[in-house]
Amino acid sequence: MSDSGRRHWRSSRLVTRLLDEEHLWSLLALAAIVMIAGTEFGVRTYDYREGDIVDADVVAPIELRVADPEATESRRAEARALVVDLYDFDPFAWQAPLASLNALYAWGRGELDADEVVAWEELDPNPQAGLMEAAESTFGLPLPTVFMAAAWAEGFTAETELEAERLLRNQLQHSLIGTLNPLDLGSSSALRIRDIFDQQERLVEDPGAVRDLNASRDWLARAVQTGFALEPAMEDSLGELLGKLVHPNLNFNSNETLARRQAAGDAVDQVFYEVQRGRTIVREGDPVTPKIERELAALREQWSGGGSQTSSAGLTVVVGLAIFGFWRFVRYRRKKIRFQRVARLYHLMLVALVSSVLMTRMMVFIGDAVASSFLAPPYNVAESYRFAIPFAMGSLALVLLADAEVAWIFAALQTVVVGAISGDVELALFSLLGSFAVVFGMTRFAERTEMFRVVVTLAAVNALAVVGLALMKQPVPPWSLTGFQVALAVFGALQATLLASAVLPPFEYMFDTLTDIKLLELSNMNLPLLKQLAVRAPGTYHHSVVIGTLTEKAAEEVGANPLFCRVASYYHDIGKMKQPEYFIENQKEGAKNPHDHLSPHMSALVLVRHVKEGLAYAEEYRLPRPLADSIPQHHGTSLIRYFHAQAKSSEDSEAIREEDFRYPGPKPQTKEAALIMLADGVEARSRLIQEPTPHLLQEMIRDQVRAVLEDGQLDECDITLGDLAKVEDAFLDVLSGMHHNRIEYPEAIDGDDALPDGATPVAS
Repeated sequence: MSDSGRRHWRSSRLVTRLLDEEHLWSLLALAAIVMIAGTEFGVRTYDYREGDIVDADVVAPIELRVADPEATESRRAEARALVVDLYDFDPFAWQAPLASLNALYAWGRGELDADEVVAWEELDPNPQAGLMEAAESTFGLPLPTVFMAAAWAEGFTAETELEAERLLRNQLQHSLIGTLNPLDLGSSSALRIRDIFDQQERLVEDPGAVRDLNASRDWLARAVQTGFALEPAMEDSLGELLGKLVHPNLNFNSNETLARRQAAGDAVDQVFYEVQRGRTIVREGDPVTPKIERELAALREQWSGGGSQTSSAGLTVVVGLAIFGFWRFVRYRRKKIRFQRVARLYHLMLVALVSSVLMTRMMVFIGDAVASSFLAPPYNVAESYRFAIPFAMGSLALVLLADAEVAWIFAALQTVVVGAISGDVELALFSLLGSFAVVFGMTRFAERTEMFRVVVTLAAVNALAVVGLALMKQPVPPWSLTGFQVALAVFGALQATLLASAVLPPFEYMFDTLTDIKLLELSNMNLPLLKQLAVRAPGTYHHSVVIGTLTEKAAEEVGANPLFCRVASYYHDIGKMKQPEYFIENQKEGAKNPHDHLSPHMSALVLVRHVKEGLAYAEEYRLPRPLADSIPQHHGTSLIRYFHAQAKSSEDSEAIREEDFRYPGPKPQTKEAALIMLADGVEARSRLIQEPTPHLLQEMIRDQVRAVLEDGQLDECDITLGDLAKVEDAFLDVLSGMHHNRIEYPEAIDGDDALPDGATPVAS
């Protein structure tokens, strides 16, 4: 090998190793998505202050949380107003007045017990004044002169003292006496009472239960007049005396009330409101108001501050989990399904995801720019343009490139990524529903009309999704806005279909993908390779067409890919074009068989060689890898029985090695390859039956399938015994139709070569 050839070989191996390094691709995809999601086209500062005139429209690039001081203060005022006034209650406030009353009466009785008692009126002014001074000193308060005279005359009796004590105790001990909230600081509908000794609190819901001083004194005066049989002067003066003893037992605690109100207000969290992503905060030429200044401040803080770093970290985690889900799915699929239409499925899914994120980001930017250029709704609502994003593009491309199962998984995980990037649940649901619609609408591309049907299905689902999301909102948006969003959703469906069709050819080439579209193209019998096969090996060509019919029918029964089986059958024996005369189906009747002049070993080598020649043709004409793989696998390591038996009969049987008469393999790795192997043997043996009745065909098919199974050729594929029973029935149906009994026509009469018009043929 030349130096340039070695360098080319080494560089090819390096590229192959890099392509197969899935962990590297995972990291690159993760970094690309996070970078795309965090990139804002046209980023600029928003350093405006109140009163400034804005020189360009400012549109929120992310969803913002903005503090609302007015709403916050309103809620805090409400919280403060709910705190009721606090009053301190003295449950023993009655004891001091009662002690004063008892001391007065005890002093009076002591004075009256003297040897010489003079009537109050007969006392000289000086002694009278001395007694008054002594009584007031004992009582602690000024005394009414009338009371002193009446009580002196009555003798400060114990009966009057006890009754007065009862009235005073009843009023002071069992009533709330005080002045309500003189500062008018809070609610007047209730008050909170706190015992100053044990600090226990209770709520009094009726403020009318509290009496002020004047009301309490009036009550005592009336109680004395109605509850005593006293002289009028004594009644009036006793009521006045007891009124002097009444003191408040309830006092408003303004400091504690104010502190509690302040704490209640401080406990209310700051109120925020949201500015939706894409909403125009301020337009060019408008002045900055206090509200706009707050929103711009929030934009500066949340878009360029530390919050973006935490958002990027969270986005990295979510996207990383989605990529891990792709990886686990592909590993599971490789073990479960041997037939892989995509050589690098994991790489394809990652590229599709990155492309979807990039498309979403670009469409959001374009939608924001378009919305900002309009002033009137519905065209100025940036969120509406999100519905034009072709979310279903990736799922549609994957259902065409791979299959529905891959597209389902991609749709689900793409929804997670879209939701994480946008923070919009509605947008994520819209993405999911549209993606599911295309997977459901196209499971296999067999006709051109399939794409039209997908467009209609996706447009209908997108439109219904927009209407459903609108009805979920309260209040329901204007129907003019919803109608505009429906139109954008239909446009997005058309975009998704066109873009998916556009990326199919490059994706097929990049990821070595075999799509139904590619298979339909390769099934064209006018292709150069198949035309050569028809001309150079017509028997093999006919044999391949029959194999295609057999395998297509069997694949439909066992859940394999019918289209692939039919197309792979067309190419499975293309290697016979090199030396077509060495294969019996191409030998003309009466012609010499070239194997008659070859040894059994050489004949076996010629037959085996057609597999290598087939692979060479596949490489020359760039057949997809799954089709090329079916060329050696349809023979597996099966034994060339005819020449093996011939060799054993003509040579020393002990010197004959069976390995020399077997194909090199590998054995069939997929159901599809197994079906081609079975159909190849069945079709060849069916040509040996002279009278192919259904019974003989059934026995032949069963024998051939059993022989292949017992030879171990099906050990490495996922076909089951149940599948083989269905395959036998499918083969019998096809071959019975091909080998049905022919109608025998009567010989021509009077030299006529054809039956007369309207004549009825007679069956044999």
